[in-house]
Amino acid sequence: MPGRLPLIFLCVVWLILALLGGIAADESIDHKADERLAKTHTFFFPPTPLGDLLQTISRQTGVSLHAERSVAQHRAILVAHDKPLHETLNKLAEAFGYTWRKVERKDKRTEYTLYQPAQTASQQQAEVKSLRQTVLRLLREAVREWSQRQITDLSAIREEVNTAAQQMYREGRKLRSREEPLRVIRTAIQSHLTESWATWTVACTLSRFTPQHWAALEGGEVFVLDTSRADAPLPPEVLDVFRREGEAAIERQQKMFLDERAEQFRREQIQRYRAADRAMICFALHPISGRLYYCTAVLAGNEIVSSGGKAATVSLWDSATALQDLPAGGESLPEYDEGLVKRLSAKSPRPVPLEPSAAMDVTGNVLALYARENGVDLVAEWYPYLPREECDVGEARTETFPVIGMGEGVRIRAPSRDLESGEAVFGSVKILATALDWRTVQSNLRQNRYLLRDSEGWVVVTQQLRALCRQHEIPEASIRRWFLRHGQQGVPDVDDLIEIAALPPEQLERLERKRQNLSGASKEFTALTSLASSPSMQAVLLAFGSVSPAQRQSLLNGVAIPIPSLSPQAQRYLLYAIKWTGALQGGYNLERWAFAVRMQETVQEEPDMARFSDDLLRSLRNESPEEWLRRQPASVRRQFMRTRVTRSLRFLLITTEGERELASLVFTR
Repeated sequence: MPGRLPLIFLCVVWLILALLGGIAADESIDHKADERLAKTHTFFFPPTPLGDLLQTISRQTGVSLHAERSVAQHRAILVAHDKPLHETLNKLAEAFGYTWRKVERKDKRTEYTLYQPAQTASQQQAEVKSLRQTVLRLLREAVREWSQRQITDLSAIREEVNTAAQQMYREGRKLRSREEPLRVIRTAIQSHLTESWATWTVACTLSRFTPQHWAALEGGEVFVLDTSRADAPLPPEVLDVFRREGEAAIERQQKMFLDERAEQFRREQIQRYRAADRAMICFALHPISGRLYYCTAVLAGNEIVSSGGKAATVSLWDSATALQDLPAGGESLPEYDEGLVKRLSAKSPRPVPLEPSAAMDVTGNVLALYARENGVDLVAEWYPYLPREECDVGEARTETFPVIGMGEGVRIRAPSRDLESGEAVFGSVKILATALDWRTVQSNLRQNRYLLRDSEGWVVVTQQLRALCRQHEIPEASIRRWFLRHGQQGVPDVDDLIEIAALPPEQLERLERKRQNLSGASKEFTALTSLASSPSMQAVLLAFGSVSPAQRQSLLNGVAIPIPSLSPQAQRYLLYAIKWTGALQGGYNLERWAFAVRMQETVQEEPDMARFSDDLLRSLRNESPEEWLRRQPASVRRQFMRTRVTRSLRFLLITTEGERELASLVFTR
């Protein structure tokens, strides 16, 4: 009898669920079972989260549609012209590789939920994990070839790598072996590591790593290798190489300056390098991306003469494209059917109002405009914040026109062909007009690895690197919260930066380029760029975000908190940052140290150009707004001023010897 109880319990649960909401069954949208699905509708959705898109369609059609939480944040482009609802919804699922679930409620209402099968989601996660492991394995193989080589062999090594790369390029599309993509990535890593004497020194150091070293790295260890330690696996020439490279860099920089002051600075810097008596190299996997980073430092005693560092491997995106392209041979961007291209590009779209959020995703919005203008039914899975290291052509080609009377928060028109350049203005506005050229849109689609195909008269756009893109998706709600509060452009605050710190460096760079497309975007805000170039700063922010709410408030109030009192996750992130940066200044003792945050805030008044009318600006002639305001009484000045609040955050370690800065950020609102 006791053995039958679990079975009886499960049957009861099944019965309750059936009574409350019906049993879900996987199936496509079938209009024969629901006549509402046979009605025709016209839709226009530029890039929109699936959850929001389906809610809007539900309101317009009366059919209850939902997206599961795990897929609701993914963006879709949907343009349909008088199409049956069931056809539109099935094409939407087709573009993403998702499935519809039909649920019959007890009140006989029928609901449809779009979801991703668990097996598919698991496969995509495993695909990205396997890619990371493959890149790290190829790095190990790339440097293992040099385990018996010397630092002085750089010229010969570089010639060997260049010869191998040229041979692969000549072979081109003749490459058919499954091993060729891996060989291409391995060669790219070797080329990356032989760019300079400094990177070659890093490669020689990695070639000395034992399997135990690599296992520790993959386990999260931060290696700090010091030439002052006899047991460090460093080539003996490391210090000489870094000193020679540092002096050469100073000589190159100072050729541009001929005055006595510059010459004195040059002599002092070279003297510091010649006084250097040790060098250090740190290695660690990035806390978010898992990519191997290194940091180098030249020291004279405990004084840091110079430091620097970057990733030791190519990006996941570049690795994924290489694996995708080969063994086809060479770079193989998607080719589009000429008929589809002609259908989409026959007519250019008319100017339409461009919302601030659309300025951060020009290509996606413009693609939707082309489909609507040419009467094309189009559905696309869309990922505007791909982890690419280069900028989209469309965004890169934005033109800056001086426009009178257009300040922050003013909507502009795209394309803005009616605006003329050459007018006098105080402050320029970015006009995103050139991205409406179809050649640019098509180039962006190909560079970002989108595929176009015909599906029963629809143009269906899918992503070639779907798994990687979904792993790096940034929800639209986050973008609006970080940069577009209450419809106005803004700067992320501390809580936002903690969320942003969870993004990989390549995506931070991409996000910053996108942010700069916003008209009036703050040029003083450099937090994203700083985070992208500093694994330790990311780790500090992640540690700050991992403390309890009460501890975070105490830290912001200036109270130092003993590190052992923080959560285990916060301690792990802090240890990463301490080893990465603090190790260059000595040892560490977490049991006796504390974590602290120092925040300073300054407030200043400045002219708000959005409050100056066109007529007023024209009347100023050769006088600047600042000069004009200085002549006005206080009551008038207040009408044209805004408040700028600048906050600086310093993250500190309170040690037995005093304060030690881990990272600092400055942002303005």
